Amino acid sequence: LQPGEVCIWPQDVTQALKRNTDDVLKGLPAWTAAPKVPPSSSTVTIAYFVQVSIVKKLPLVRRAFDRLYSDQDVFLYEADSRYLYPEQVRDALGLIDPATGERLKNNVRIYASPHADYFYWPRVKVVLDGLNMLLQDSWDFVVHLSESDYPVHSPSWIRATLAGQRNSNFIHAVPRCEVGQRELLPLELLALNAT
Repeated sequence: LQPGEVCIWPQDVTQALKRNTDDVLKGLPAWTAAPKVPPSSSTVTIAYFVQVSIVKKLPLVRRAFDRLYSDQDVFLYEADSRYLYPEQVRDALGLIDPATGERLKNNVRIYASPHADYFYWPRVKVVLDGLNMLLQDSWDFVVHLSESDYPVHSPSWIRATLAGQRNSNFIHAVPRCEVGQRELLPLELLALNAT
């Protein structure tokens, strides 16, 4: 793959995998073993990282917040500065007592980020910046959501399921592959074919 490429042509799979494998093997730093973590725990702390950029989605953001909120978890909301002010998200979540002006929930932070279109490096940087901010907190798992996401499972089910998966990572990437009428092969299929 060339820098910035998300998808490749099927006939180029073998060459691209070899080139990228060689590059990765040359450039990765030495791996240090992470401290041992028990495979399960009676409880976990979840950091919810939520990206928000559409004003009309704020009622859904509030519904998801009301469903997920626990004072043992951490919530970080990223407001796309082209479309929202952090105060709009704060108000939608009901984080300030209107009578006293006092902050109601101390485990929720909201910050403005630069606008970044999907499927470009600036979007990745926005996510990495948010994850970096979460490093200030103590948590076991990060759940990355957008303003359109709503949890299908109950918070207790999510917590119990993650508590039994302490040494696991759950990552799913969905590349966007559209070039005229020609079909490209998504990277997730490449990973399946490479094994």
